[in-house]
Amino acid sequence: MIVPSSFYGMGFAAAALPAAGLVYPERLAVCFVGDGSFQMVMNILPVAAEYRLGVTWCVLNDGALGSIRDIQQYRLGDRILATEFDVQPDFAAIARGCACFGERVEDPLEVDAAVTRALEANRRGIPAVLDVAVARERVLGTLEHYAFYPERLRSGAPSPAGQAG
Repeated sequence: MIVPSSFYGMGFAAAALPAAGLVYPERLAVCFVGDGSFQMVMNILPVAAEYRLGVTWCVLNDGALGSIRDIQQYRLGDRILATEFDVQPDFAAIARGCACFGERVEDPLEVDAAVTRALEANRRGIPAVLDVAVARERVLGTLEHYAFYPERLRSGAPSPAGQAG
């Protein structure tokens, strides 16, 4: 699945995933989505269950609106405002409440087994949600709007704590 980047497409992949299941019912479809984006569109779960779509959402759960938080951290001198979640839904429980398979994954060594269980559910016509705990820290090359970040970060030079670009 090709996903638009940046804030403009926030939530797109998670909302579009069921369409992949409708268009290609013989194929399993998997989506990687941030927890903030998934919160915007998780109301699609009962629809996916009703239509028995073999689709899996892998929610990368860092407890934050990551791309916006990154800008606050790297361009605004660690001025973090309203981008870290104090209250975070249990996405696996929400999935189960919507007749989907739901599992929380906290150990990286358990990811493969969780994906196997989710895809097995998909083969039976049960949509799946994997709520995967991930660190907030990003590998620099994965930061959105890469050129937006200070040159010292792009060049790999250490950044003085608390200073903006």
